[in-house]
Amino acid sequence: MPTKQEMFEKYVARLAGKDLVKNEYIRWAREWRDFTPSDKVDPLSREALEAFFEHETRKHNYGSSSQNMVFRVIGTIYMRSNMDWPYNRGEAPTINEEDVNVPAIDPELLREMITAVKVCDNPMAKAYLALSSIYGLRRGEILGMSNEAINLPERIIYIRTLKHGRSRSHLIPEQIVPYIEGYDFDVKYSTFKIWHLWQEIEYMVKFDHVEGLGWHSIRRTLDTELQKVLGEGSVVVKSFMRWKQRTSSDMTFRYSAVQYVGRKGTTKKLEGNLLDADKKIFSRKPDGTYYHPFLGAWEGD
Repeated sequence: MPTKQEMFEKYVARLAGKDLVKNEYIRWAREWRDFTPSDKVDPLSREALEAFFEHETRKHNYGSSSQNMVFRVIGTIYMRSNMDWPYNRGEAPTINEEDVNVPAIDPELLREMITAVKVCDNPMAKAYLALSSIYGLRRGEILGMSNEAINLPERIIYIRTLKHGRSRSHLIPEQIVPYIEGYDFDVKYSTFKIWHLWQEIEYMVKFDHVEGLGWHSIRRTLDTELQKVLGEGSVVVKSFMRWKQRTSSDMTFRYSAVQYVGRKGTTKKLEGNLLDADKKIFSRKPDGTYYHPFLGAWEGD
């Protein structure tokens, strides 16, 4: 049976990736190697791992995203040494990016990320940051994106929301077309991969990761910035952000898309008001800037 040191060395020897992200993985691996559980506990057992994960969370005040990353890094160490991983599928800590404590991202930092991604050689980063910065995608909406949902000739995208909000169609502004056309959204990725992509984008702008900051932080910022220019509680913003309808008092919101049922039982969904909301948000204010806080950042090379 290999020692923790031997497992650590094998993991580091095969570790790829950018320096900043790679160093973070090595730090977690090193802390696992150096962690000493009770003398009566097998250092490679599940009991020892549980003690280590609890120690890391307490020491660094980790949230769910970092807990998940540490869990997966240590799991990879076991796998590369052909050691049995004492956890079953689905037992990894759940990343909860919609927790109330998730911070919003500074608008200027997000614009820096957009500038960096536009000239990078990672088409996945370009595609997902374009969609997230424009529509404020939830994690489930990112993972559920598909080629079928994107109609580039008609410049329409359908965002399917699960249980947290309202699914709807959106206009696709010309500014982001070069960054999403040709990308294969039918290639599916894990939550871990999407979270890792966020870290890669942080690395592009040399930003040291802050616990809790992630894809959902974009949504919080976009919602805040749009309400600043269109008014608190704006129906236009609620519609654009696909917020869940909660009360019957939002009648305009409720009926911005309805169905007409004819004699033959056919239905026709009317989304004119919804697309009008998009047109408003993607238009320019009197001062020449866009209502949408990040649309202009995608213009030009």
